Amino acid sequence: MAVILPLLQRQALGDGEDLSAPANAIINRWIGENCDQNATTTDSASAPPVSTSVGSSENIVTTVEAPEAERGNCPIAYVRDETYGQDAVSTAHGELEIVGLGHPRMPEEECLYINGALVQNIGYYYNNRFQAHFTRDNHDVVVICGSCGGTACVQSCRFITVNSDHNVIVSAHVPFQYSDEIFESGGLIVVPGGMDRGTVVQSIYDDGQVLIVETPIDPFQPVPERECQYYYNTFRDLCLEGRGGRCLDDLGFSVQARNFRYMQEDPRVNHIGFNDLCGRVCGTNVSIRYEVFRSGVCGSNR
Repeated sequence: MAVILPLLQRQALGDGEDLSAPANAIINRWIGENCDQNATTTDSASAPPVSTSVGSSENIVTTVEAPEAERGNCPIAYVRDETYGQDAVSTAHGELEIVGLGHPRMPEEECLYINGALVQNIGYYYNNRFQAHFTRDNHDVVVICGSCGGTACVQSCRFITVNSDHNVIVSAHVPFQYSDEIFESGGLIVVPGGMDRGTVVQSIYDDGQVLIVETPIDPFQPVPERECQYYYNTFRDLCLEGRGGRCLDDLGFSVQARNFRYMQEDPRVNHIGFNDLCGRVCGTNVSIRYEVFRSGVCGSNR
């Protein structure tokens, strides 16, 4: 499940609060290149695509500003016997490296360096890794992603711009659907953010500017096949296996809980039908075929 972080300022298209011309141009270009008049699809190798109705007057757009860089406890130049390298990537303008302070499996802080010189403290965000790398004429863009470390944690990413003069700019966090892939389209870099409150979330990078776009999902469309299969797997984990008869009670912070909460963000799902089916099979040996689940949970809500 994606979240919109409180550091970001939200603006709504079409409500009288106009975006700046550059931001508006990015959104219009993105919609024109990636969406038809009725739907857009975010593809993924391991998670189903999310189909939405597209209307630029309904999109919520957030401009992401780069926060002020902090040093924290990061040394200006790190010493190998006091730190450990977590990940590194070579760009056309220098080598970026994530360095952890303290125990390798539970770092106290994490630091970002270029060619051995400190860029900034990037906090402790478990498992920070370089997720994607894109080249431009005069700069490189590297996407770094991580999570808070728990099984139900939401992942987030940051865009890192490495300029030809070795100046490095790190954006604020943007949401990331961990099972999707970061991709490039028409010169725009896109980080899929999954669903949040009935919208599809995508973060877009264009020449140093970062925007988050939330596109409402049409609740009256049926759930696409691949996505319904994903929800059926969640149903099977929580209800058919029964979790000792607890099923949807006391989900805590498990992987199943994260998947269930992600499904709850989808307005196309018949949530009453899901709960009813789960209640009928919980703690029993009864099995529900996928076709029955699809009909009762993933059909149109009209």
